[in-house]
Amino acid sequence: MKENQQIDSPTQQRLQLREIGPKDAGKYQCLANNLYGSLKTTVEVIVQYRPRMLVFNTSQTHRRGSILSQGCFKELPSGSELTAQEGDSLELFCQADSNPPATTSWEKRDGHLQKPLDNQLRLTNLTVEDEGVYVCTATNMLGTVQGFFRLSVTYAPRLSRSPQKNTTCSYHDNDFLCTCTWDAKPLPQIEWEVDGERITEESKRRGNWTVQPSVQKNEATSTLNWTGSLDRDHNIICMGSNSYGIQRMQFLLKAKRDPTSESSIGRSNKTLFIAGICGIFLGAGIFMLCLFLIRVFKQRKALLEASHVEGTSSGREPQEKPKNSSHIYSNVFPMGPRLPHADKPNPAGKRKPKAPQGPTVPAPRTAEPPELQYAALDFKPKSKGISDLGENNVEYSSIQKKQKPQK
Repeated sequence: MKENQQIDSPTQQRLQLREIGPKDAGKYQCLANNLYGSLKTTVEVIVQYRPRMLVFNTSQTHRRGSILSQGCFKELPSGSELTAQEGDSLELFCQADSNPPATTSWEKRDGHLQKPLDNQLRLTNLTVEDEGVYVCTATNMLGTVQGFFRLSVTYAPRLSRSPQKNTTCSYHDNDFLCTCTWDAKPLPQIEWEVDGERITEESKRRGNWTVQPSVQKNEATSTLNWTGSLDRDHNIICMGSNSYGIQRMQFLLKAKRDPTSESSIGRSNKTLFIAGICGIFLGAGIFMLCLFLIRVFKQRKALLEASHVEGTSSGREPQEKPKNSSHIYSNVFPMGPRLPHADKPNPAGKRKPKAPQGPTVPAPRTAEPPELQYAALDFKPKSKGISDLGENNVEYSSIQKKQKPQK
């Protein structure tokens, strides 16, 4: 018997097992009995074999925003393809049928893989870089077996990162041309919307629309060409969608301007620039002129103050206008001895002797101002008497002492 189940055997005393395999392993019992009793013995058969039938047990954790959902373990045969979404996490166990038990190791073809713990492989926060073929190797003393699976990471549409494929919208001749490229897995479906109207097959037939799609690996490109009114703004939206999400790209195309107006604007800007430069130079010239005038004014003021202090008797100094036509005043330089100081004029009728006249010599400049002397000159009028002249009609003028000429 095997595991308490009777086995057919050609002889009652011998059991022969041919081409032993793993299915032959187990406990065998031999039962003998007669009228006086029975006896049973047990023999365990152990079959050793190389690893085989390698399988993977997988558990997938989904992330949707801040919510995590844990999936159940499922068996994945070797050579299968496993699909996970970007951002998910995976736990994988490698199991092989072998006796004695086999040890396992992981590797990623054409890529780097961190050393896993025992026979468990953990991949967290999946990205496109995690795609590839993962290989598990099971080994014991009798042999080795390998198993693999292919991991594919899916994701919602996003703009292409390829510099050769730009997502743009611009004028082209008498129409505008828009190009939109989405990178997604699975490949996205691209739709266009212009000024709130979605471009469909029907609108293509009744309008001047032309849409040309193209596909390269995981990137889908759509080109929209339209010949129509370019004298107003256009709001254009390119939508890419698959089973994992929808993305939008919006373009605002300004109204096309007349080239003549653009050239006039350019000339106007150039004129303003030149006028600004001229204004700067003119302002700098006026500023320098003001500084020069201020400097000249200060110099002249200093010269006037110096001439006033020196008290020169040049003819440039204005003479004081007499209050009475009968009195004439001037700076007098006496030739003789200094006259006594006169506080009051001489009485009328008594004439003052005149000092002898001589050439007038300018007084030399000295460090100290010259001493001032005063004199009064009185002339008799022809028509009036001397008695009519009063003291109030006498004016005084400053005179300077004559200096002795140097030999």
